[in-house]
Amino acid sequence: MRSRYLNIPVIILLFAAVVGAQLLYDQQELAEPKVAFSASPATIRSLDLGLHSAVASLFWIEARLDILRLSQTNRKYLDRLAIINHLDPKLATPYAFTVLVLPTIKSYPNGLTDSLEIGERGVAHASPDWRIPFYLATNYHLELSDNQNAAKYFDIAANTPGAPSHIRRFSENYLVLGFRDQTKQIWQTIFETAKDQEIKDRAHLYLARIAVIETLEEAAQQYQSKFGALPQTVDDLITGGILTEIPEDPAGYQYGFNEEGRLKVIE
Repeated sequence: MRSRYLNIPVIILLFAAVVGAQLLYDQQELAEPKVAFSASPATIRSLDLGLHSAVASLFWIEARLDILRLSQTNRKYLDRLAIINHLDPKLATPYAFTVLVLPTIKSYPNGLTDSLEIGERGVAHASPDWRIPFYLATNYHLELSDNQNAAKYFDIAANTPGAPSHIRRFSENYLVLGFRDQTKQIWQTIFETAKDQEIKDRAHLYLARIAVIETLEEAAQQYQSKFGALPQTVDDLITGGILTEIPEDPAGYQYGFNEEGRLKVIE
């Protein structure tokens, strides 16, 4: 049984887009600082007295407004972003903002492709920030229907220090309750090929979670065959004599059934 809760990324994306739009509006209400971007990144670094991060942040205040004017013939935003990334590759906000907003700029048809490249660069070089992999995963899911890369970056987001609990919750459950067979193949492949033990352990955790879910779903089908109705709670599987105990989710999640009898995470 497949979850119908995979529209959550849409809600999160829309909410984030509204917040981003408001920030842009607020910024436009302020007097714009005049920052010279004409020099090369190397020249700027040599003249900023070692204050690379501070200068990059100052440049970002002005540069972010240019994204609304981005087009095939006006690449000022991307040029300025390159300077900012060069000055301070660890500054996370420009990466996150770009990944979220760039695909929505209709005047720039390469927005999605460029946003993925910029986001992947941010994951590799920026200070850990859950927004970068989460927005990347959202783009892969919504724009490309690429569930494998979406799962990869949702997992990174879930394990990024400082990620809010609701982000961890959603990211850890993405695909586990959705595209089951594909998910198993993804994590089984990762488990068999990963050389890093931590990655192998993560893959093993997901495979163990899927096994729990499959057990509960199979038991629910048996319950329906036996009683002619779907179980209302997982405890019904015990009282109905289908299971002797509820298998424990290795990540600590509890499961229930929605009104359609589909398995869902409840806590």
